[in-house]
Amino acid sequence: MFAVAPTSASLSSRAHARVAPTRARCVAARPTAPVVAKAFGSSEESSANLGQRAAAALAALTLAASPAPAFAKGTPTYIAELTPTAGSSVSGSFKFEPFIDKSNQEKVQITASIVGLAPGQHAINIHENGDVECADGTCTGSSWNPQDRPHGGPNALKKFGASACHFVGEGCLLWRHIGDLGNVTANEAGAVDASFKDQYIALRDGKNMFNVAGRSIVVRQGADDFTTQSDDGGAGKILAYGTLKQSS
Repeated sequence: MFAVAPTSASLSSRAHARVAPTRARCVAARPTAPVVAKAFGSSEESSANLGQRAAAALAALTLAASPAPAFAKGTPTYIAELTPTAGSSVSGSFKFEPFIDKSNQEKVQITASIVGLAPGQHAINIHENGDVECADGTCTGSSWNPQDRPHGGPNALKKFGASACHFVGEGCLLWRHIGDLGNVTANEAGAVDASFKDQYIALRDGKNMFNVAGRSIVVRQGADDFTTQSDDGGAGKILAYGTLKQSS
């Protein structure tokens, strides 16, 4: 048999059949571009969410790593109920609570709740005698000063040598009475509601020089100037006093 030669029409039909699928594949591939772009955008959103979650977790860890001071176990709280002197209407109390700081050192937090004062600053001081009673408060004795240091502010230090002096230690001495606690500030109503810390006094045996338990705390008429040696910094008369007694 003789082979039939392909006509130009059949050749054109075959060529068209070969090209058509190729064109179809190319057309079908075009819509994939938006899909890829959408997927990429979703990845960016996921990364942003992960970043936000990581930041939140870091903030939570930071807060957890900065706890409030832990109060010292085994050392009791002491409270002084104030007795007004003659002609004074001052009343209130002081609470002394030992706590452990970040350096594992025992310090004391003092909370003052006082009414009946004139607005402004008033000196407070630990005096040597406790369990006493008198009209003017002088029976509490002098400011507690077992180291025989000059009167000064709560953070008064004296430097010796060339090293920096930021706390008591080598080349640096506490340069105040142990009893020098500074001032509290009464508001316009004559009330004090404040808490502060002292890093030098103590409330237990074994630190007898610094132990203020059983002694008196006094509140004076005016402000402590941290310089004058008499009347707890030239702060005037005693308005109220009380003995630091162990809380039941």
